[in-house]
Amino acid sequence: MTSISLCTTALSDFWDTTANRIVMLGQWCLRNDRRDDWRDLDYEVLPHPWDDREAMHRAAGYEESVYQSLLECLAVFMNQVHGESHGLDYWRLILGPWLLHYVQVIHERHLCLEAALERHPGLRTIGLAAGSFRVPRHTDDHLLGGMDDPYNLQIYTALLQAMGFDFSSRQLEWEWAGWAPVTGGSLPKRLSRKLRTWWRAIGPFWARRSPVVLVDMYLPLATVLRFSLHTGLRALWAEMPHPDEWPAGPDFPASHPLRAELAGLKPERTDRFTQLVIKTLPDNLPRIYMEGYRVCRDWVVRCWKRPNVKKLVTSNGLESNEPLKFVAAELKERGARLIVVQHGGSYGSARYNPNERLERQAADEFWSWGWGEDQEGVRPVVSPKLSRMARMRQTANRNGRGPAIFYVSNAFARYHYRTWSCPTAAGQARRYFEWQFRFLQALAPGVRQNLIFRPYYPYDYGWSLVDMVKQACPDIVLDEAGHDYTRGIAEAELVVCDVNQTTMLETLTSDIPTIAFWDAGLWELRPEATPFFTRLHEAGILHFSPGSAAEAMNQIWPDVRTWWDGPEARAARREFSLRFARQDPAWMSQWWKALSS
Repeated sequence: MTSISLCTTALSDFWDTTANRIVMLGQWCLRNDRRDDWRDLDYEVLPHPWDDREAMHRAAGYEESVYQSLLECLAVFMNQVHGESHGLDYWRLILGPWLLHYVQVIHERHLCLEAALERHPGLRTIGLAAGSFRVPRHTDDHLLGGMDDPYNLQIYTALLQAMGFDFSSRQLEWEWAGWAPVTGGSLPKRLSRKLRTWWRAIGPFWARRSPVVLVDMYLPLATVLRFSLHTGLRALWAEMPHPDEWPAGPDFPASHPLRAELAGLKPERTDRFTQLVIKTLPDNLPRIYMEGYRVCRDWVVRCWKRPNVKKLVTSNGLESNEPLKFVAAELKERGARLIVVQHGGSYGSARYNPNERLERQAADEFWSWGWGEDQEGVRPVVSPKLSRMARMRQTANRNGRGPAIFYVSNAFARYHYRTWSCPTAAGQARRYFEWQFRFLQALAPGVRQNLIFRPYYPYDYGWSLVDMVKQACPDIVLDEAGHDYTRGIAEAELVVCDVNQTTMLETLTSDIPTIAFWDAGLWELRPEATPFFTRLHEAGILHFSPGSAAEAMNQIWPDVRTWWDGPEARAARREFSLRFARQDPAWMSQWWKALSS
């Protein structure tokens, strides 16, 4: 009788290699940094459900409906468990970022398992023993854990159990990634860290007296402090503690006696998948929301007692800054307005961006970098981050110390960790890397020797990215991890980017010559944004194949400015920047005027 073994993760100790057939659930099982585990095996890799991108985008709507149904049910449950009476908006701020990402991850994992069982009904697998399960402490544990193998093995195991599948299990020693405070560095950096540590302790007691509080602004501390001074200290910066060092600390109280009752939630949705998600909640709802809730809220009540805050402003804090989420939820219930500021590319342009949707739902005002003037709740403003880059460029143009061509690359996790319009899961990530290599190989030698390639430090996700680049293009020059990549962008004669993210916005609005390219089938755009990207394509700035981008580079180098300053390229980037990347040296005055209105 033929035996079929299913490998769900890259943890080879959980592979049954004695089976007649070995089936890899996805390409994430094949880590480049562990080739010895699989190079000599005869295996089959299953297709991924989101290779059908239209199916993925349809699923995004379904996932949001499951999320909304569970959020409403969890809000009632949490109020009962903690003896509270908070509204849905309160729990949306605290639970929402984790819950939507969790539903998206569980949905994709479930579809993969269902497809494997349908394709190979008699397969067997090895799961994680119950004694090796680790309940996430906070949202970051879920987000980072969802990109690695042990937590995914836990998720697959919990799902298979909920689906009624019998399998053997093994123990695994593992823990969540720890947070280590940064040490060393230059004197200014050490002083900055000292200031932040001191301000975490006493800052809330001062900041709460200010009408405007700024948290996680996606800006250097010095810039935030200058803006605070510009406002006459009427807008103050508040530094929140890291979740791992918050009052509850990494060691929350013992398991809450009502945690098991999460499996009995009764949301309005009754479909099979929603019920499966509910069955997995006792093992995966972060402890901060159950065991740690009381001590965390007590910290908020104590440190933000009698606040004078009228507006709380954040850029990138609502996803995983747990103290901020608790503070924002509390202040909103007391009448303060929450302003969320765009913090990167793809906002306003990607066909689906879950963080944009979460932030716009949570905010009283959402400040974009130019788009959305006709959309409710969206206020276009100039971007401080982009304004800072434009200023850096003006300085850099006078010294000319930077690389001739600076290629700012990216990387993607092996596992699907959120549903959005970009490469998701290992197969599409490999496709993305292959495009990088094809581009580099197609460059003329005289062009390539002037290029510095910036790997995606510090995340590698098990890809061995540096080794892959060197193997594909042995003569390539790599940027060092310790170099300031923003300075590299500002000082470059030409920047190459291959994702619809922040770098392209920075370069276009700062008059930095740019060649961009990406797979349009993995970076889907919303209809209202498409014309602006089409004009970039027509001007030779944006390309939809690595060969086209390399050919353009070979043609324009080294006389880049002749092309860049031509009427077509100039008009395309100006129109694009006005829509998606506004910057202004006087951004502080404009921001304070907007905050004062």
